[in-house]
Amino acid sequence: MAACATDLARKKILPTIFNLWRRKLLPRDLVLFGYARDTLDDERFRRTWRYYLLSSAAAFRSRNLQLF
Repeated sequence: MAACATDLARKKILPTIFNLWRRKLLPRDLVLFGYARDTLDDERFRRTWRYYLLSSAAAFRSRNLQLF
């Protein structure tokens, strides 16, 4: 996933990937590789995306967010 810190990624790309994963429509061995100009360690990346996903209605209703 290129430009993972952009507005498009925050509003469309990651919520779509999460919803596909939640519906079990992604392969189990899928690996996402993110790139951004900002320096993010793994924990900061996960914390940031968790915040954005929680603002999505589908993610908010899902109990699977912690598994994702």
